[in-house]
Amino acid sequence: MEDPFMRQLMLERLSACHQTRLETLKPDPSDSSTTSAFLSRFNDSKKSIAAQIESSADPSLLPNISAAISDLEKFVAENSYLLPSYEIRSSLKTISDLKQSLENLTSQLIPKKKFSFKKRISKKVRLGPEEEPPLL
Repeated sequence: MEDPFMRQLMLERLSACHQTRLETLKPDPSDSSTTSAFLSRFNDSKKSIAAQIESSADPSLLPNISAAISDLEKFVAENSYLLPSYEIRSSLKTISDLKQSLENLTSQLIPKKKFSFKKRISKKVRLGPEEEPPLL
């Protein structure tokens, strides 16, 4: 009762599905090159930012350094789906360290304003003896 033609079609479909599964499960050799390319670019950017932080004595350069750190953080976020979880964690830790060193530099170059209470000057106008209100 089984139709040989239908059986052949079913076997071909199952074989095609199996082939596509095997192709998707194969490790992609470009993954390691993508990871190494990411790490190379990340380390170059990290060294550049660290050098800027070390040599910066001008407060006007701080926004540029902060923008570079933000760009590096964006770069990690864009490539996070390609990277192993360890690389993502270590990259985020490095970015956190760079942000902390930038905050330390900012506090050294631009000290926080101290808050203090100021003596309030009263603006009472004194009335002279001829301008005193009459007594009732």
